[in-house]
Amino acid sequence: MSAKVPLILDADALNSITPDILLTAATTPVITPHPLEMSRLTGVQVAKIIDNMPEEAINFADAYKTITVLKSSSTVIAEPIGKVFINKGGCSALAKAGSGDILAGLIAGFMAQRMRGELAAALAAYIQTSAGRSAAAKYGDYSVGCYEVLGCVHEAICKLNNTV
Repeated sequence: MSAKVPLILDADALNSITPDILLTAATTPVITPHPLEMSRLTGVQVAKIIDNMPEEAINFADAYKTITVLKSSSTVIAEPIGKVFINKGGCSALAKAGSGDILAGLIAGFMAQRMRGELAAALAAYIQTSAGRSAAAKYGDYSVGCYEVLGCVHEAICKLNNTV
């Protein structure tokens, strides 16, 4: 890969590559798989990934020199150097189509402001979780879609900045 800008891969982009291509990136790629996508990348069974999320994320990040954002009810962000962040604040409101797009977009937005990838991913996961919880409180877990979560991102950022 010859792109000299930050690279963020989610969803079908992850299904369209072999992990070895990540080693050719000019910058440290950020990948955002859920357990099934991680299973496709690694050949490891989904159940094993779910049971060992930090270890699986760290192993992949180290082997392929990526920032690995492994998404489930908790989100694990692993750096190639073995450092890991874990966001345990997930909620069922985020278990919907489009949630990964919001997360990838937040990461991209923070990285566009020159934030380091691992910090952008950790902050994005925190803000997405906060927005998901706010949307669930307003509309109920089962009525929330990605648009409601997206509508609460501003509020989540303001809460983080103590401006609400």
